[in-house]
Amino acid sequence: MLRHERLSGHCGPWQGAACLTGLPSVAGPDGSSAGGPASVAFVDGNLAVLLQDLNIDPVTGANPFGDITAYRGGFSVTDAAADDLLYVDRWGHISVLAVFPAKMVLAPPQFRLPAGRKVPVQSVPTSVVVGPDGALYVSELSIIPGSARVYRVVPGKAPKVYASGFTALTDLAFDSHGRLLTLFFARESIIGPPSPGVLTRIERSGSRTVLASDGLESATGIAVSGDASTCPTTGLRSVPAKS
Repeated sequence: MLRHERLSGHCGPWQGAACLTGLPSVAGPDGSSAGGPASVAFVDGNLAVLLQDLNIDPVTGANPFGDITAYRGGFSVTDAAADDLLYVDRWGHISVLAVFPAKMVLAPPQFRLPAGRKVPVQSVPTSVVVGPDGALYVSELSIIPGSARVYRVVPGKAPKVYASGFTALTDLAFDSHGRLLTLFFARESIIGPPSPGVLTRIERSGSRTVLASDGLESATGIAVSGDASTCPTTGLRSVPAKS
């Protein structure tokens, strides 16, 4: 089923009108599991839209999802299915910036495996943001609780783990003080009973401050406003900044 989507939004007291309409959205015959506009970015004043497909490319295994970020005159794109970070230049040429390895983690109780058994978990990168230092920071979904990481990527070098111990990360952002904000899709897991998401700030000391959790259902994205408030995309409510 082919539907049409539009881009619009609102956050707290601010309202937004549709700025682009008629974008394709592919869904199942009953209208479920729709894929459409997943992310937007501006480069040199031009709007770029990432359209999510439902299918994984049978040759490359690619299925970009989540974020596109303006970077070096083009875009950096997270490819959730292929576990890599891509660069798309202004002419549409694609290159690989980084590949994120799977890891072995302890199986959760839901897997009903012997105690101490480890299982492989794919990275599944979901978001990319440019840090204050010019490096790229990438979040992982990683379905097992506590197994998601944030990578720091410098093109031409191997990606390095910047922070770890997260659960089902869906988005990243930096606040006006250069501190990294992370968003969990669910506090407990995406393979168990539903639980609220978590918006966390990583302090310069390495400690972590929870900014919000209750009411963040299926949290998928955050934005930081000019007054340093943050806006998670789940009901789109504003979260005041904490010093």
